[in-house]
Amino acid sequence: MTQKWKDRLIFLPAAVFTLLYFTLIFNRNIWSDEGFTIQLIQGTPAQITIGTAQDVHPPLYYYYAKLFQAVFGHTLKVQTIAAILPMVATLALGPTCIRRRFGYTAGILFTLLLGCLPCSMEFALQVRMYSLALFLVTLCALMALSAYETGSLKALVIYAVTGAAAAYTHYFALLPAFLIAFFYLLAVLRDLRTAQGEQQKVRAKSGFRAWLITAVLMIVSYLPWVPLFLKQIGSVQESYWIPPITSATMLQYLTWPFALKDLQWTAAWFLFLTVLVLFVRTKEKKLIAISFLIPVVTAAFGIIWSVLPGNSVIYRDQYIFPAMGLFCAGLAVGLSKMPKLERTAGQAGFCPEKLLILLMVPVLALGVGQYIQVFHQEHLSSNIEKTLDFMDERLGENDYIIYNFEKFGYLYCLYFPPERTFFMMDYDFTTPADNLYFLDTPAEGDLNPDLLAAYNWIGEDMGEYGIEHNPFEIIWYHH
Repeated sequence: MTQKWKDRLIFLPAAVFTLLYFTLIFNRNIWSDEGFTIQLIQGTPAQITIGTAQDVHPPLYYYYAKLFQAVFGHTLKVQTIAAILPMVATLALGPTCIRRRFGYTAGILFTLLLGCLPCSMEFALQVRMYSLALFLVTLCALMALSAYETGSLKALVIYAVTGAAAAYTHYFALLPAFLIAFFYLLAVLRDLRTAQGEQQKVRAKSGFRAWLITAVLMIVSYLPWVPLFLKQIGSVQESYWIPPITSATMLQYLTWPFALKDLQWTAAWFLFLTVLVLFVRTKEKKLIAISFLIPVVTAAFGIIWSVLPGNSVIYRDQYIFPAMGLFCAGLAVGLSKMPKLERTAGQAGFCPEKLLILLMVPVLALGVGQYIQVFHQEHLSSNIEKTLDFMDERLGENDYIIYNFEKFGYLYCLYFPPERTFFMMDYDFTTPADNLYFLDTPAEGDLNPDLLAAYNWIGEDMGEYGIEHNPFEIIWYHH
């Protein structure tokens, strides 16, 4: 194969994954967290800042999503594409940055490993900050390495900007960015300590000054958000959606990035590859170890903080996702540098390329399983299409929707006319109406039968419908 074709084919995996992502956007399924994003970006930038300050995440992704809304319009597909693009950019780091530093094989393996990682496709599509956080953390690390090794001013600037941006995107992207800066510092301090000769000392001092300047600038850029960060950490205690940490959730933290939801044992192959790479003898061994250590420390910090007496539970399994690009980069580099396995393969009659293919076959199979799983989740796991088709056909201009699941009110108002969608305790029965459609979630309370009788409403059960994982009966009230 000519070099020209190799240069083209290395982009093929990223192109294939991009195509697969776009085949999954043709639905009307909004998850509750996505609904929060879509609701928040309806406001002005100032309102987004205030709304984010009252939430538990920093604001950068919401500004990013607002920009897409302003340019391309207010649709779910636009926001899903906005979420996909950072994931595509992360995959493209394989045939570009990683290939240039670690070689062709490492570049293509990175794209395949990240694209097939069982958690990646779901979070490439979610209208949330995870894909952007993944891109920023991964690029931050690669640019830190480039700035350290080459002294490139361009790489240093990108490292600083992406590190600060990661901190403003997700708090569990802030921690990997901090760890990247920490390991960068250790490297420049080692150079200062071991430098011999005037030229090495000058280079070491220059490297330390570069690190120090960027560190100060990153800290200063984040200072305006620190009071809100501290406030948000305390507010997590009241959140209903972070489960308590138990032995079961601890096991899930280990398997979540690597396993299909219904096949938890599939995580074993990624863990096997990780152990395999740890025994590889290569000059990149320290970099590989750091790339594995950063996601581990990120998860460990969240878990330890959450179990300390008096602290809020702040960690969920998906919060490790921003650091998983580093894990895949380390795994890709390690698999591409296997001299012992190459000799063993040669003795067995295999070339190293064939051995890598054998090792990657289960990974590719997990990628296929991931696509099937996400397709089912996006298109088949809820009654959303049935519900929206019903309302498209039945909801008239003088009809009202009433619901009893108050926490999903903001989501209902995204799907249905908000001026005609009410929580059952807020609806005024004196309002003239032709029909009422009651979204009756089990165990969430019923409409007052005396009020219904007083205004001559007759109820008729239209069957089971639902939004997200919230099934409900639609009760049609008419005269």
